[in-house]
Amino acid sequence: MWDPATYPDVKTIADLKATGVKVRYFGGTAYMDYFTSTGILDPAQVDGSYDGTPANFVADGGKSAQQGFATSEPYFYENVLTDWGKPVAYQTIHDAGWTSYAQTLAAKPETIVSAADCLKLLVPIIQQAQVDYVTDPSTTNALILDLVAQYNNGWMYDAGQADAAVALALENGLIANSPDGTLGSFDTKRMDDFLALAIPIFEGLGEKLKPGLTSADLATNQFIDSTIALP
Repeated sequence: MWDPATYPDVKTIADLKATGVKVRYFGGTAYMDYFTSTGILDPAQVDGSYDGTPANFVADGGKSAQQGFATSEPYFYENVLTDWGKPVAYQTIHDAGWTSYAQTLAAKPETIVSAADCLKLLVPIIQQAQVDYVTDPSTTNALILDLVAQYNNGWMYDAGQADAAVALALENGLIANSPDGTLGSFDTKRMDDFLALAIPIFEGLGEKLKPGLTSADLATNQFIDSTIALP
């Protein structure tokens, strides 16, 4: 994300390269290696010191760019963070080319076999729960806000942020039906295309990967209920 007032001509992450602006991110994240190795960003301009707080962004008056959550920072910086209090611009890393699936449900291959009967029941419940949440998030958001208050651990989260998170997730396609029209199914072409660009990145980071790795080695739609979808 970046300050649109400081960089009015920047519309994408790739546009940041020409400005030479410092781009802060959590060090060790593979997507940044993709950006720098493909020329989307210059290795000299990226800075792995981002700590998740707005302090540096605010302190330098928006002269730097940084990573963030598309479901949180746009609302938080404009409406909650009084030290900033104005819009930020952003592009998702997916739209910039790093098309991984984030925060997927996972199990060991042997568990897929041994717990198949359970997963056949569980996975559709999770699918429907996602549909129900974005259709009417009020009950779940009320629980989240109550837990934030009870834990009282310094995390700031209010009803406006909770509502904005749902709206931004839908607006950005972060929650959406797959190309087959189902909510929750993996798009194998997307996965295979991603692996083609990601495998060299991970190997460059020293990761040891299975030779000939394909989407079939990593994901299955075996338990998906194809009748469950966003309206």
